[in-house]
Amino acid sequence: MARQNPPVRRLYDTGVRYFTPGTWILVVLAWIFVGIAFARFFFGLSAVTNFDNDYPWGIWKGINIASFIALGAAGFTMAFISHIYGRHQYSPLVRRAIVFAMLCYTFAPISLIVDLGRYWAFWHPIFPLWWQGNSVLFEVAMCVMLYLLVLIIEFVPFVVEHYRHRVALPGILRIFNRFAELILWLIEKTVMKVLFVFVILGVVLSCLHQSSLGSLMIIAGTKLHPLWQTPMLPLLYLVSAISVGFPVIAFISLTSTYSFHQDPETGLLQRLLLYTPFLLGIYIILKIYDLIHRGALGYLAENSIQSFAFMFEMALVIAGCVMFSIRKVRETPAYLTIASAITMLAIVFNRENVMVTGFRPPGLDHVYVPTFWEVLFTIGLISSLILVYRFIVIYVPIFGVKQEVSTMTKAPGNLATNSSGGGS
Repeated sequence: MARQNPPVRRLYDTGVRYFTPGTWILVVLAWIFVGIAFARFFFGLSAVTNFDNDYPWGIWKGINIASFIALGAAGFTMAFISHIYGRHQYSPLVRRAIVFAMLCYTFAPISLIVDLGRYWAFWHPIFPLWWQGNSVLFEVAMCVMLYLLVLIIEFVPFVVEHYRHRVALPGILRIFNRFAELILWLIEKTVMKVLFVFVILGVVLSCLHQSSLGSLMIIAGTKLHPLWQTPMLPLLYLVSAISVGFPVIAFISLTSTYSFHQDPETGLLQRLLLYTPFLLGIYIILKIYDLIHRGALGYLAENSIQSFAFMFEMALVIAGCVMFSIRKVRETPAYLTIASAITMLAIVFNRENVMVTGFRPPGLDHVYVPTFWEVLFTIGLISSLILVYRFIVIYVPIFGVKQEVSTMTKAPGNLATNSSGGGS
């Protein structure tokens, strides 16, 4: 009589190896980031940065925090258009947006903790004893922390889908299989039933802190160059974050499908990005109106680093708007990737301009220039984010591809294998 082996449980698999030559380069950069962080804690900021009392922050806040938060807007924009606005055809893209946003909102605070150095006090904003309701920074901190919690909750269904009825812990840990299944069942019956509440909460929190980051720079007063110092800064920050949301998801989707050897979802992205020229156009109009209304156009002719930086920033925004308005660009994956990258770079450059290039206290005879270690730290931080994103996408059903349970039946003289999905 033929002996039948038990089913072989196979986890979600994209058919892609995690480690590649490119991945190992990212691993090295990530370890360099860790090393610089330790150097900062042991030897102080002056050992690795050019921060001082006049320039208390630099690219670690301009790029690692402000830009990460802006690019993380892909999460709430995709959640809004799919779950609230009712365009459910974009649901396959929401998973990638949620994961990317969750990582942006995770690595931005990591950079902030390294910058501030008070890692033991990062939890203070959630404790009422240390609340300061009159502080813009307090509102930003609370909204960011709460939105990160919302993103984690929105990520939970992907994990539940992955492991429900499939928990198979190795060795002695298998005694916890039933307990793990119980936890997953409870999550499925509770959190997932009220997930829509967290989606709405996530959109509200995002709008609050995206605009409040602009309010934070208003209180810089004359320390911020007039090209960017405006009462409209909160509105400009919010509109720019919304505008870059769809290009971000297009960029990470196209690069991910290329890396995992899958067909690009050009048709879906093409329809989604029809909104982008309109959103970028509103942002451009607001910027021009603001300069004219404040009488700040003359600063563009001062031939300073700030004026050149502002014009370059706006050139990138206009280039992205024009490219997304061309149908051939939206239909061609390569052009679409370039247009998305340009738009992302435009918003990153805007945040860097506001917090770094445009920030110069009056009366100083020196300017801030980042050190080599600051730049390497930022590159390593981005590399770490990519590594974690790659891990999640490979081992959790973010692309909606699952391996089914395989059954192997072995009989004398006969070997039959029934399986589906790609190999690892």
